[in-house]
Amino acid sequence: MRTTGMVTVAVVALLLAAAAPQALAEAPAPAAEGPPRGRLVEGIACASDPSQSYTLYLPEAYNPGRRWPVLVVLDPRGRSVPAAELFLDPARELGWIIVSSNDTRSDSGMEPNRRALNALWPEIHERYAIDDRRIHLAGFSGTVYVAFEVGRTTGSVAGIIGSGGRCIEEALAGNRAAVFVTAGDSDFNYQDTRRLHARVREAGVARRLETFSGGHTWMPPSLARQALEWMELQGMRRGVRPRDDAMVDRLLAADLAAAAALEADGQKLAAMRRYQAAALDFEGLRDVAAAHARWLSLEADPEVERAASLEERWAERERQERERINQVFARFLAAEPAAPPETLANDLEVARLEHQAEGDGLEAATARRVLAHLFSNVAVYMPQGLIADRRPGHAASALGVACRIQPDNPSVWYNRSCALSLAGRRSQALDALEHAVQLGFADAALMRADPDLEAVRDSDRFRELLAAIGGTLGGAGGAAGVGASRSGKPEE
Repeated sequence: MRTTGMVTVAVVALLLAAAAPQALAEAPAPAAEGPPRGRLVEGIACASDPSQSYTLYLPEAYNPGRRWPVLVVLDPRGRSVPAAELFLDPARELGWIIVSSNDTRSDSGMEPNRRALNALWPEIHERYAIDDRRIHLAGFSGTVYVAFEVGRTTGSVAGIIGSGGRCIEEALAGNRAAVFVTAGDSDFNYQDTRRLHARVREAGVARRLETFSGGHTWMPPSLARQALEWMELQGMRRGVRPRDDAMVDRLLAADLAAAAALEADGQKLAAMRRYQAAALDFEGLRDVAAAHARWLSLEADPEVERAASLEERWAERERQERERINQVFARFLAAEPAAPPETLANDLEVARLEHQAEGDGLEAATARRVLAHLFSNVAVYMPQGLIADRRPGHAASALGVACRIQPDNPSVWYNRSCALSLAGRRSQALDALEHAVQLGFADAALMRADPDLEAVRDSDRFRELLAAIGGTLGGAGGAAGVGASRSGKPEE
């Protein structure tokens, strides 16, 4: 079975290797030879633990004789290069070091993240001339929690950039890092990201919330740029970065123009929030009296009050929908034998949700998030637990609903084939496997060695499907099986 990269959060301290800021007063001695400057360099092993590696970007002008801001990127499946590339252009322009881990995860508990951070933390301090007042972390999904844990554990993080993260109170406790968080409007963690932002606001910490059109994914490059520029502003406000009046003017003008455009478009609630952000972010750097006045004026506008109230009602509707779905899941899991996928999909009201998800507006966005929550459960969480509990029939039904929601997703068809095979339903398992291959599944090594497919491996049809993707039964391959982590859910 090909497992997917969902978040598995364990509230456990990272226990990072001690690296007290006072021990870092002197910059590292310049090395005679170092990594190339001005481009991404892949596969650099950590000195303290060579099993841990990362992709590095050093600015073209990097000189160990001065200190540089650093961004440590924590992708939930260790995809260090594309995650680093997201921040590369602004890092190049602003003069930031990027260190992007190959080993962070959000689907395997905290141990991989402990190892990764215990190796990366001394690496950035001892190998590179970083400004220890300007250490920033960026995470997506489960690694947003990891970033907050690093900040809580070390007390040395200046800024956290998060995309699609959950609000976990234990990790937020005592956080003083500036926080820039984003979420797609169809992300099942959208409301959690809003709650995270609200909790940070209550703590009086510098914060910024931005949303974008999309699902559970890293923020788009435009927001990655905005995040780094926002962190530059925070550095100026804290006096740890030289003031750049041209940058301040440019960023303030962009915020005010965006707020005015939203207001002209009739999006008064969004405009109010943009004016509010400008007033808070540029306080102490520019005269923000006009932005502050516009913020307060719009906040008192009855139309804005109605829009905010409507938004909260749909947030409550989303909570109720999730609770209803969880109750359906509870009944499904308690019943024997497993209800067929068609019955489960009907009980979950998938067709209604899909209809409501069409179009624009709060109702459609809410339905898309509920569907995303539903899919993450029937495609990932439930099947993994059910297979572990030796209930493959229930896993196959859940995955049947996942195939109904995302009929063009080869991974869910492959996993349904595995569950059906474990349930002894050979013909259906081969049908699902054939569908996965037709949709583009092409991991011959996994298919050949996967113990979940043992019940169908002796069939001519299996051999034909394996041959169709370039594999043979005689090839070598390591066992995969339940618990292997070969890919993540499509959104990650």
